[in-house]
Amino acid sequence: MKILAVFLLAAGAALADPSSSPTATPSPSPSPAPTPIAISSVIAEADKTTGELAKIQGDVATDNGGSDLQKFVPRLTSDIDARELQTARILRTPARINVLQDLATSWIVLREDLTLRQRLLNDQLTSLDTASARLADLTALWTATRNTLAAQNDPGDILDRVTTILQQLSSTNTGLVARRTKLLNLQSALADQNTRINQELATVQQARGSAMAGLLGRDSPPLWQFSELRQTHQAVAEKFSPYAQARETVFWLIQERGLIGLHAIIWIGLILLFRRAQKKVRHWVETDPGLKASTTIFEIPATTASLLALWIAFFLYAGAPPIFTALLGAALLVPLMGVINRIVERPLRPVIWALAAFYLASQLRDAAAPFVLLARFVHLAEAVLGIIFALWLIRGSHFSELPSQSLPRKTIAIGAHLGLLFFTAAAVANILGYVNLAIFVGSVVLQSAYAGFLLYAFCHIADGLITFFLKIPPLRFLSMVRHHRTLLERRCSRLVRLGALLFWIAFTLAKMSWLDAVISRTAAILETPLFGPVHLGSILTFLLTVWASFLISRFVRFALEEDIYKRIHLKPGLPFAVSTILHYAILLLGFYLATAALIGDINKFTILAGAFGVGIGFGLQNIVNNFVSSLIVLFERPVKIGDYVQIGTATGTVQQIGIRATILRIEDGSEIIIPNANLIANPVTNWTHTDQHRSLQIDVATTAAGVEPRRVLDLLEKAALTLPAICQTPPPQTVLTKFSPAVLTFQLRVWTTEVRDLDHLRSELAIVISEDLARNNIATA
Repeated sequence: MKILAVFLLAAGAALADPSSSPTATPSPSPSPAPTPIAISSVIAEADKTTGELAKIQGDVATDNGGSDLQKFVPRLTSDIDARELQTARILRTPARINVLQDLATSWIVLREDLTLRQRLLNDQLTSLDTASARLADLTALWTATRNTLAAQNDPGDILDRVTTILQQLSSTNTGLVARRTKLLNLQSALADQNTRINQELATVQQARGSAMAGLLGRDSPPLWQFSELRQTHQAVAEKFSPYAQARETVFWLIQERGLIGLHAIIWIGLILLFRRAQKKVRHWVETDPGLKASTTIFEIPATTASLLALWIAFFLYAGAPPIFTALLGAALLVPLMGVINRIVERPLRPVIWALAAFYLASQLRDAAAPFVLLARFVHLAEAVLGIIFALWLIRGSHFSELPSQSLPRKTIAIGAHLGLLFFTAAAVANILGYVNLAIFVGSVVLQSAYAGFLLYAFCHIADGLITFFLKIPPLRFLSMVRHHRTLLERRCSRLVRLGALLFWIAFTLAKMSWLDAVISRTAAILETPLFGPVHLGSILTFLLTVWASFLISRFVRFALEEDIYKRIHLKPGLPFAVSTILHYAILLLGFYLATAALIGDINKFTILAGAFGVGIGFGLQNIVNNFVSSLIVLFERPVKIGDYVQIGTATGTVQQIGIRATILRIEDGSEIIIPNANLIANPVTNWTHTDQHRSLQIDVATTAAGVEPRRVLDLLEKAALTLPAICQTPPPQTVLTKFSPAVLTFQLRVWTTEVRDLDHLRSELAIVISEDLARNNIATA
C-alpha cells in the first residue's frame, strides 16, 4: 500500500551549498592590542572570567547529541551500503516506474534525515567557534595584564592569580579544540555520505526519468510471442536473489530495533487509550443516543488503535525495505476492513472487499516482478477482474437500497466508469507489450483507491476523536463547547476532510509522477508578474490574508462572548466596545500583512498611502469623520448597545454601533440610521446611561369641597405602590401644586425602571388613581 511513505519530502528540493565568491577579499587589518586590566580590577575580573570559563567548559562537556552522531555515522554507512546493493539490483532489471519512485523516495528520506543531523552539527560548530573567539580575546587580555604586572614588579599574589587564569584559559581551549576536531571529523564523514546519497539519488531519478520518457513505448514482446517472453523471463529471473532481499530485511530489522520498540509502545498505548475511552463513550451514548453515529470507532477499540498504529508505521518506517513495506500494507488491511465494515452501509461492503483483493493481487504482482512472464499474467488477470468488477458496479443492481442521488452512489458510479476505462487500457497495453504503461496505469488507479478508502476511515476516526475530546476536560468546561458543540464538531470535521482531500490529491499526483511538475508549474504561474512587484501569487495571498483576518476576528469575538465576558463582571456596553476594537485591530493588522505580501516592501505602501492621503482626506472626510466618531463612542461610551436614548425627535433603543452609523429602533418598530458624527456633535438624551431609573409625573385635579389634602396625598402614594413597575426606592412623592376654592391640583412623582413603556405605565397609574379616588368618594375635576 505504501500510501503513507513521505512523498511530500520528494517534492522538496535538495539544499545546495552556496558557492563561494570569486572576488578576492582584502586581508583584515590586525586587531589592536587589548588594554591591560587595572590592578584594582584584577580580582573582580578574574572572578568574572572564571565564571565565564565554567560556562564554556560546561558547553564543551555537554554532549548535545555528539555521541548519537558518532553512532549514527557507521549505522548510516551500513544503511547506504545496503541501499546501494538494493538499488543496483533493481536497476539491473527492467524496473517499473512505481518501484523507481518508491526507491527515490527512500533515498530522499535518508537524505532529509542526514541533512537534519548536519544542521544540528553545524549549530554546535558555530557555538564552538564563538567560544573559541571569546577564549582568544580573553587570552590576549590576560596575557597583556600579566606582562604589565610583571614589568611593574607587583605583589606575587595578583600575578599568581593572573597566571592561574591563563592556565585555565589554556586548558579550556585545549578541550574546546579537541571537541571541535571531533565534530569536524563527523562533519566530514557526514558530507561524504551525503555525496554518496546524492549520487545514488541522481542515478535513480535518471532511471525514473528514462522510464517516464519511454512510458508510451513498447518495452516487452506482445503476449502472443511466447518464445521471446520466455527468454526475457529467464534472463531477468537469473539476476533475482531472494536471499539478498531477505538478508537486507533482516539487517534492517536489527538496525531499527529501537524504532520498532518505540512503535510497539505507541501501539500498546493507543489500545489502552481507546479501551479507556470506550467506557466513557458508552455512558455518553446511553444519555445521548445521537452520539452513536460519530462514536462507532470506540466500539472496536483494539481494531481502531491497530489501524492508527499501522498508519503511523508508514511514517516511522519510511525507508524500510520493499518486503517489509508490503507486509506492513497487508497487515493494515485487517484493521482497515474492520473499521470500514462498521462505518459504511451494507451495500458498499463488496466494494471494500474487492479493493482488498486487488491490493493483495498487486502485492503478488510486485513480488513476482523479477519473473517477467508470471508478473505479466498476474497483472493481466488483475486488469480483467477489474473490468468485470467495474461492469458489475455500473450495473448497480446491488445498490438499489441506496438513494439514487446519494453521494456514495454517485461516487461509485463515477469511479466505476473511470475504473472500466483504466483497466481496459491497462489490459490492452499489457497484451500489446506496453508493460510499463499498463502497470503504471493500474498501480495509479488502485493505489489512489486504497488511499481514498484509508483516508475515509481516518476521517471517521477523526470525527470520533473530535467528539470525544469535546466531551472531556478541559474543553467541555468551555461555554462555547457546551452551547455550540455540534457546530464545532461540524467545522472541525470539514477541516479534517479538506486536509484529507488535499492529501489524496497530492498522493495521486505523486504516484503519477506529476507532483513535482504541478508544484513547479503552479509556482511559475503564481510568480508571473502582472504589474510592478504584484503577481498572481501575491494577489491570492492578499485575499487569503484578509479572509483569514475576518475569520480570526470572528472566532476571537465568539470566544470572548461565550467564555470571557460571562466569567468577569463588566459594565454594560464595555464587552461590545472591547470586541469591536479588537475586530478593528485584527482587521487592520491583517490588512497590513496582506499589503506587505502584495507589494513586497511595506515602505512602498507607506509612500503610496502618503501620496493618496490628502485625496482620501478630502474625498472621504465624511466617512472618516463617522469612523473616528464611532471610535470615540466606543472608548468614551456615552451611548451603548441597549441604551434608551432620544436624538432629536427620535426616541428608541440603540441596536448597533457600526463603523459609519448607529441604528436606533424606535417605538413603532422602525429603525433609524444615524451617522456617528451626530452622536458627538449634537445633544443626545440617554435615559439609561448610568442606570435604568426614570422619573414619571402625573397631575391629579380634585374638587376642593369636602376634600382633605393630606388624605389625598396618602391615597395617591399608596395607589402608586400597588403597581409592580413602580420603584419603592426612592418612594413615590406627592405634592399639592395648585390650590383654588374649587379645585385642588396634586402632582404624583414616581420612579420606574420600565423606561421603554412609559405611556402604558402612565395609563395604568391613572386608572389605579381614578379607581382609588372613586372608592374614597373623592371627585376629580
